[in-house]
Amino acid sequence: MTLTKLLKITFIISYLFWGGFFLHSFSELMLRNAWFDFFDIQKVKAEKIEFIPINGRTTEINYEFEYKNEKYIGKRRVINRIIETRLPENKENVEISFNTLIPRENYLDQLGLKTRNGNVGLICSGFLLLFTLGFDLFGNKQKWIGIYRGYFSSEG
Repeated sequence: MTLTKLLKITFIISYLFWGGFFLHSFSELMLRNAWFDFFDIQKVKAEKIEFIPINGRTTEINYEFEYKNEKYIGKRRVINRIIETRLPENKENVEISFNTLIPRENYLDQLGLKTRNGNVGLICSGFLLLFTLGFDLFGNKQKWIGIYRGYFSSEG
C-alpha cells in the first residue's frame, strides 16, 4: 500500500470518527431540547436512586425510572458541590427529565447540566473535524509523504 493511499484512508477514518462524534453530540442536544422545543420532555420522580462516591470530589448518581411499563436507567458523574447546592435535601425528591419519544435520553434537570456533555462534544469534535478538513485541504501532504517515505524505507 502506498503512503498516498494510507493518508487518504487516514483522512476518511478521521472524517468518519469526528463526524460521527459531532452528529452524536448534536443529536443529544436536539433530543434534550437544548436549543428548540421539538420534543415532549416529561419529569418523573426516580424509582431508585443511588449515590456512589468515586473520590472525595466526585459522586456517581445511578437512577431508575419507569415510563409506559418499561424501566429505564441513567447515570451521571457529578462534583459533590453541585449535588449539595442543586439537589433537594431529600434525595428521594430528585426529578428525572426524559424525552417521551426516546426515554433512554434522560437527565437530572435539577443539576442544570443537561447540555454540558453535548456542548463539550460538539465543540471538541467540531474543532477536530475542522482541523482535519484544514489539513486535508491546505496541508502540504506531499512533504509529509516524503518525510515518512524515508522513515518507512529505512525501517524495512
